[in-house]
Amino acid sequence: MSKPAGGLRDRRRPDVMELLARARPASLDPGQEPQRQAAEIARLAAAGTVAAGTAATGRAGAGPEPAQPRRVRRLPRATVLAGTGMTAAAAAVAVAVLVANAGGTGTAPGGRTRSPVLLTAAMVHHVATATLSALARSGRATVSYASTQNGVPGDTSTDVITFSGKNWNDVIFQTSSSSGGRPGRTPTAINRIVNGQLYLYIAGRTRRLQWYRDTNPSGHPSVSIPDPRTVLRALEPSARFEVVGYQVIGGVRVKELRATDLSHLPDQGRLVGAFAAGGRVTSLEVWVDGHGVVHRLSLTSEQISKRWSASAYNVRHRPHGPLIFTVPNKAIAAKLKGKLHRAHGAPRIIIRIAPPGSGAPHREVQVSRLTVTFSAIGQPQRITAPAHAIPVYGRG
Repeated sequence: MSKPAGGLRDRRRPDVMELLARARPASLDPGQEPQRQAAEIARLAAAGTVAAGTAATGRAGAGPEPAQPRRVRRLPRATVLAGTGMTAAAAAVAVAVLVANAGGTGTAPGGRTRSPVLLTAAMVHHVATATLSALARSGRATVSYASTQNGVPGDTSTDVITFSGKNWNDVIFQTSSSSGGRPGRTPTAINRIVNGQLYLYIAGRTRRLQWYRDTNPSGHPSVSIPDPRTVLRALEPSARFEVVGYQVIGGVRVKELRATDLSHLPDQGRLVGAFAAGGRVTSLEVWVDGHGVVHRLSLTSEQISKRWSASAYNVRHRPHGPLIFTVPNKAIAAKLKGKLHRAHGAPRIIIRIAPPGSGAPHREVQVSRLTVTFSAIGQPQRITAPAHAIPVYGRG
């Protein structure tokens, strides 16, 4: 469980983001004294509140350069300052503070947390950039999705996605609500792309899972492996993230950030793409390490809709006859008529209004929770073509 940020006495030296949160100015209006603020940061660094070389890299006027996790292969840096001593570290942090946006309050040296620490827009952009840089070449992500319908648990799914360059592997686990929510121990399918060639581990010709190689040169339009990095679109400065605690994920100590303003975020489907159907985002949490790299992101959404009985809303198609749509009222019929277009050679379309008393609509609330956990960040992954795959011609 998370430890409250205000009640934790961190015995380690704070990382760059923590120093930014503590020492950044409450305002950057002309009336303030940024030189005095920079001097205070330099004093904190010289006193040993930041490790030498922690923020020794940076871009003039653009904040600290995104750093990579210690245990992963480092990517080339754009610029590196010559010195890594206290003076260079203090200067880099001072520049980052002076370009940060205003907002929130921090913890004074030796004092207590006065209010939750809000991340500035510059800090949120740093997290997004650092994470994309760390995951640019390779990594692994576990994507878990679960939903409820009016409080009743539905089916759940988990994707374990591994990527290395243009090679991808997606191991899919699905759990039916009828199984009591117990996670499956064996995958229901595996989609793999190696050097542009698609391989499928599915129950095809028999009920037994087997490897197949798609020989269709134009690709297989019904199969795609979602990119887990798309969830980083949720890192919007307008969400006003605050630091709420700390956790350990995969042996790495991370900060927990929570969004406090979700009014400007798009719905879940537009935000994270193929991972979720949609709905209004109701909560967003992010766990970030000391280098600003995201290790986990979790968001919850809510979608409210009206459901009609089959007698009031249905579609029928008689052999060699018209396509008949039955809808509850005239308003829905008008909208449907505007969207339906009869293609050449298609059956005739008839729209009917359901008779009175065919059934009142009921309110349905779907709550979905999506969690993406990144691991092996930046570490090379071995994705190879399966041996003895059965050639098939995929038709989509």
